[in-house]
Amino acid sequence: MGVTGWPSARPPAGFDKVWHQEPTRLADLPGVRSRIRTFMAATSGPVSLSADWIELFVLVIDEITSNALRHGATPIHLCLGTDRTSWLVTVTDRAPGAPPVPAVGRAPGAGGYGLYMIADLTSDHGWHSQDHHKTVWALLSVSRDENRTTAR
Repeated sequence: MGVTGWPSARPPAGFDKVWHQEPTRLADLPGVRSRIRTFMAATSGPVSLSADWIELFVLVIDEITSNALRHGATPIHLCLGTDRTSWLVTVTDRAPGAPPVPAVGRAPGAGGYGLYMIADLTSDHGWHSQDHHKTVWALLSVSRDENRTTAR
């Protein structure tokens, strides 16, 4: 783990970039979530993605992206990638000196627990700073046990 309690590591390699968007404000997020749901529901692969799995991934994407919009610096680049068995979300912004910092000692209703949620819901996660940008990422595996392989 990095100094912040959030692992400092580059995102894993070998993922094909399949979706990209550049949100500029928090008000963009409802549209982003809608487009991701539509895209992922239409994505074919060796395993069909269940509606529950898609909602879980959208939640992770929303948390990482909203953190970048609140605490990072524009432009914000949101990318989705897949290796056909896992999905990778990367969010890059122009604030390399502002790493993700999980909330500590905050009242439960005060917010700030999204990074803990991401860590609990994903297969792997981390952040990496290079040059004039920072990338926060999360990986969510597609489990054949949790997803339907038949047409919906």
